[in-house]
Formats: sequence, structure tokens, C-alpha cells
Amino acid sequence: MPSAENVYGKLYNDLTKFAIVYFLALIGYFSSLFSVESLWYNLFHIRAPFLGMVLFGGFYYIIWIVIAKEVCGKYYGVMVATLIACFALLASPWFGVSNPPWFGVVGLISFIIMGYLTERFNGAVGLPAAVIINWTVFWAFNPDVFAARYSISALVITFILSIISGFIGDYIGKYLGKVLKNYINFKNIPSSNLDQ
Repeated sequence: MPSAENVYGKLYNDLTKFAIVYFLALIGYFSSLFSVESLWYNLFHIRAPFLGMVLFGGFYYIIWIVIAKEVCGKYYGVMVATLIACFALLASPWFGVSNPPWFGVVGLISFIIMGYLTERFNGAVGLPAAVIINWTVFWAFNPDVFAARYSISALVITFILSIISGFIGDYIGKYLGKVLKNYINFKNIPSSNLDQ
């Protein structure tokens, strides 16, 4: 039977991890509000759907997903990605897309997949996967808008940049996660001994 100290230590760890996940998700959501899509377009005249996520998703999302995994453990990065998407959906339709009305569900699923693939492989896999999912569904339901506004060369360039952004975000997140893990004190919980 576990002692009260073991139960308290586990509760402390769980609450601390939840607070960290919630805080990282809030940082990820609020950082994505400071989008510089128009600046990018004015400088390079390249247009792509969800351009802020494509170019800066490594800094908006991947860093926080990786820090959560490094500090808290497996699947906490997926929780951060899910919470970021939930915060975004509470504020407005998914990236302003209201046709089809259920497009936010696609966004949520793409972020869950992004979190999982980032934890499993790297941000250079997770972010482009989310981009492809969002682009594909947007194209499927708005083919005329997609064809009229976005060129193939711009999509290829921005897709490659999403891989780079995801990789850089993953690298920085791993470094920061290792540094932060040294400062966060999770109580050591001794395993219960069944022979007692």
C-alpha cells in the first residue's frame, strides 16, 4: 500500500506537469498571434495558405511541444499541441477559415498529429505533416480559391521552409528543455514495495 508521502509526491508531480503543459500551450497560442505574414509577402511576394504556421510554426508551436516532452515526459508534447489548437479554436475559426464550418476539427486533428510526430521523430516531420493536412483539406473544399491565389512554386518553397522551421524549433526546444529540466524539481517517488 502506498504511503501518504508517495501519493502526495505523485500528486505534486502531476499538478506541476499540468501547470507546465498549460503554460507552454498558452505561450504557443499567444506567440502565434504575432504573425508576420504580411511582412513576408511584402518582402518576397510569396503567398501560401496558413503562411504564419508554415514559416514560423517551429517557433510558434514546435519549441513548446518539444520542451513539454523533454521536461514532463512522453505524450506531454501532444497535450501541448492539443491545447494550443483548442485555445485557437476558442478565439476564432481555424485560421479564419469558415467554409466548411467543421474545418476547425481538421485543425485540431492536424495539431494532434503534429504533436505526436514531433515527439516520435522531429519537428521537421511534425510541422510539415500539419501543413499538408491543412492545405489538402483547404484545397479539397476551396479548389477555385486555392488555384487562383497560390502558385505551385510558392507552395513548394514554403513547404521546404516549414521543414526548416520545424527542425530549428525542435533543436532549440530540445536545448531549452534540457536546461529547464535541471531547474524543475520533480519529487522522487519511491516505488511501493509489495513485500512489506
